Amino acid sequence: MTHLNLETKVNKNGFLLTCDTKYFNTWAKPLFFSIKDNSPWAHIHFHIFDPAAGDLEWAVAHGCTTSSEITPAEFTKDLTTKATYWCLARYFRVPEIYEDTALVINLDVDSVMVNPLSEEEFIKDLKTTWIPTRVKGGQIKSLASAMGFGADNGRYILAKRFKEKLNTELFWGIDQLTLNEMLAANEITKMDLRYSDYKFGKKSPSYSWTGKGERVHSEIFVKEISKYKNRI
Repeated sequence: MTHLNLETKVNKNGFLLTCDTKYFNTWAKPLFFSIKDNSPWAHIHFHIFDPAAGDLEWAVAHGCTTSSEITPAEFTKDLTTKATYWCLARYFRVPEIYEDTALVINLDVDSVMVNPLSEEEFIKDLKTTWIPTRVKGGQIKSLASAMGFGADNGRYILAKRFKEKLNTELFWGIDQLTLNEMLAANEITKMDLRYSDYKFGKKSPSYSWTGKGERVHSEIFVKEISKYKNRI
């Protein structure tokens, strides 16, 4: 695995969107426009795996910073292995992309921002590094559809934990298992569903909805994200 070695790290607060070219063109672009409508102050950085021609240029033309990487050969034997590497890399690349003082939320790109978020509220929510959680089977479990990086050492602890997983046998869901381990060890704090609302506002107000799994086909989610697809 190669270090990104970016010439300049991002020093602005905002959102990190990581994906491959398919998800970039299907989901990340509508998410980008929803963020700009609801949080026009926010900086957006795209980290794209195996980008196609025109992907990075589109992002730059829309005022974003970018980085990219080719998936290491040892993680390309099948799509599941590739996607698992991407899930790990989106976390351990954060210290390589951002200055330590930059406050960042990494959103799954099959998400959509649905309510205004001021920079003041954003800063208030990023006092520590966090992961959204829910109770499942009587236990607190992580939801890896969003991750908040405060100006603490949480991003470095995460990077270390996730890089260590590259030396083990990868399987789908290893990122959430690792986050659950970190929660149990008090290495990361808990966040509610305001940035990872898979219930689409039915339980409490939120800033962004996540279309995890088949939820991307839910009528209410499709209706919300369709507001932005004609702007691509």
